[in-house]
Amino acid sequence: MAILFNDITERKRADQALSESHARLKKVLEVETVGVMFWDLTTGALMDANSTFLNLMGYSRREVEARELTWQKLTPPEYLEVSRAELRKFAVTGRVGPYEKEYLHKDGTRQWFVFAGSSLGDNTCVEFCVDISDRKKARRRCKRAKIDSAR
Repeated sequence: MAILFNDITERKRADQALSESHARLKKVLEVETVGVMFWDLTTGALMDANSTFLNLMGYSRREVEARELTWQKLTPPEYLEVSRAELRKFAVTGRVGPYEKEYLHKDGTRQWFVFAGSSLGDNTCVEFCVDISDRKKARRRCKRAKIDSAR
């Protein structure tokens, strides 16, 4: 009777490294101030998003899983051409942004974001966004104050 042993040390190391990599990636995707979205650029559908984005926009994970959200639905009409220009840029470079535009919150209000992203292959894109609504409001107040003081 022969006994055969296989050394699985390397496989165990690789499994451990992969597990650690997944844990780091999960922490990156759940940064509380950065929304992360995964888009199917063929259909325009939002395929996945982190909790930060969902909380900022008022949408649920179920709505994402049902593919109910598209960049077209989230984008106010006056910003559609900005988005189309970024898609043309994406087709050439594999990157979008950085660019600013408003998105429509589930309750109908608008929020300003700065966006940037890149290709994941197969006509999919990861896009990151940061809420800049407060900065935009402060800028409007400053403009109004300048106009008022000039009168």
